[in-house]
Amino acid sequence: MNEIRIYTGLFTRVTDLIEREYGITAEQLKSPSRKQVFVGPRHVAMWLVRQIGRGSGRDYRQKDAYSYPQIVRMFGRNDHTTVMHACQSIERDRSESATFRQRTDAWVAEIDAEIERTRFRATTAIVELIAEAAE
Repeated sequence: MNEIRIYTGLFTRVTDLIEREYGITAEQLKSPSRKQVFVGPRHVAMWLVRQIGRGSGRDYRQKDAYSYPQIVRMFGRNDHTTVMHACQSIERDRSESATFRQRTDAWVAEIDAEIERTRFRATTAIVELIAEAAE
């Protein structure tokens, strides 16, 4: 159950970030359109989900927690090679542009921090409920 909430929360956080940075909504990211105005941000969103889903060994994430097929379903697609191509494309762009690399690194850190804050608040609420029940 926790995995499902984190999975949904991660997608929501990524799409919120993409909307803020690029002006593209979640519905537009999930649309079948191949217009470049949607493709670039969609690639970034897929890459973000893959990077954050892989994690850094924290207990709320497992290495490769989000497979290509899982990510492609998040975006309403069928073919996992879409995500593979998106990730390769973003990695290439990151290797060619230090500015883009810094920007994407900052986005990963931002979403990581949001997930950690949410997790801390949820843990704190549970501890408070247990303490109240024990009284």
